[in-house]
Amino acid sequence: MVSQLNTHLTNHNLHSSHQSAYKEAFSTETPLCSLFNHLLWNMENGLVSALVALDLSAAFDTVDHQILNRILEINYGISGHALKWSTSYLQDRKMCVKIKTGLSDVKCFNYFVPQGSCLGPVLFKMYCSTIADFVNDEQSIGGYPDNHYLRDSFNTKIPGDENSCLH
Repeated sequence: MVSQLNTHLTNHNLHSSHQSAYKEAFSTETPLCSLFNHLLWNMENGLVSALVALDLSAAFDTVDHQILNRILEINYGISGHALKWSTSYLQDRKMCVKIKTGLSDVKCFNYFVPQGSCLGPVLFKMYCSTIADFVNDEQSIGGYPDNHYLRDSFNTKIPGDENSCLH
């Protein structure tokens, strides 16, 4: 499934441009190098950089399956049997804890993707791809699915430019 999904994303140019996760020739270093390059360029050109960092804790445990399925269908064109398979992969997952001979109650999980699986991180990346929809065109967003940064810059010689940047 992961191989077919990545082929679909590549063939239809659907990989998120602001995320450096789970795609060929990208790594955790990619957004850091991009950000560092941007900060140096701003310094050389007399601009001040503004940066907001977003680090989602327990991010894989917050995925709403209904929202994920809508994103898969609308943003990525996944439908029919593939969408039904994805839905069945996530629904009705249960867990309990066993300590020695004791067993906890069984709990059903409706908000998560399996982090230890091959498919979970790719689904999470697709789920988080919509964060860029809330960013102005003048600003840049980058990062990894559960760690993003928003960057912009302003010129101190232009009155009010910092307010425009922060807005």
